Amino acid sequence: MPKFELSYETISHKKVSAEHDVCFAIPTGKKVFVWFTFYQKRDVCYILECNRDKKIIQAIQLEGSSSLPLSYGTLLYGTLVSSEDGEKQKVLLDEIYYLEGNPWKHRSLRDKLSCWKYIFESLLPQTSWGDMFAFPVIWGVSFTENTQVYPSILPDNKKIGYPVHHLQYRSSYTVMPYLNIYIYKNKNVVMLPSQKKDKLPLLVQYDTTPSICHFRKPQYRYRTVFRVYADIQFDIYHLFACGKDNSKVYYNMAYIPNYKTSVMMNSLFRKIRENKNLDYIEESDDEDDFENVAEDKYVNLYKNLLMECEFHPKFKKWVPLKTVHPKSRIIHIMKL
Repeated sequence: MPKFELSYETISHKKVSAEHDVCFAIPTGKKVFVWFTFYQKRDVCYILECNRDKKIIQAIQLEGSSSLPLSYGTLLYGTLVSSEDGEKQKVLLDEIYYLEGNPWKHRSLRDKLSCWKYIFESLLPQTSWGDMFAFPVIWGVSFTENTQVYPSILPDNKKIGYPVHHLQYRSSYTVMPYLNIYIYKNKNVVMLPSQKKDKLPLLVQYDTTPSICHFRKPQYRYRTVFRVYADIQFDIYHLFACGKDNSKVYYNMAYIPNYKTSVMMNSLFRKIRENKNLDYIEESDDEDDFENVAEDKYVNLYKNLLMECEFHPKFKKWVPLKTVHPKSRIIHIMKL
């Protein structure tokens, strides 16, 4: 497989960019590379399943046509999605790294969209499995100077036939990082766990509209203590400050800048075996884990910790550093 760099993606930590004019509905499912090449004079296609670190853990080989132009070296990326009955699978492709031996990572989305048309037209008539590949739902968007946040809700007029993991904003003309926004069932409401419980998580009892921030205040130069809750989505954590009469006030999401911080937060709030031993990634889930289909089976939505955080000036977000004593003083919202 040719050497390449993954497309850069980030979570919304900065102001809205008018250059992001297209939105992708990225599916929930296993991430895969799709590699068209040849093996022993035969054109083949490999479906390469990845783990969370984008390391290949499994490969499936598909026989291709003897005259498939894509086999000169085409590398694509997407998500493996299963039908409700589990009998059919589709790969929803959303990225082109190589096309017939030529690098395409740094081409504009406008160029790539015309290229996708060529790819699908090449596959359908020449292979028996070409119809397993498709494109995710996308739509155009436009932002003004007054737009404060990226939309995090699916448009009412869009019918999407697969579970959506997050929205991804891209630019048609400019090569720039993709912007990921995790969606919720209702605006400004953090997702509920699917199993009924006597007490609702604190997050759904509060308005989770981000507070207005005044970054020139002195507090942003010092380490600060917040009350932290995990979200059902990986690497999303919510910060609460102290308000009037010691009430809890939602501040904003934390920033998880690297793998080390992600592992630390997972160890505090989530049940992920891969944190302790990467060999677990290749192991199948046990029967109890497989039968548990609850969305919150890997995360404790009720747990909260006081954590010392440091402000990241570039992304204008607080980075969790460590847990502190449960009776530590939480920052007052007026200081932020």
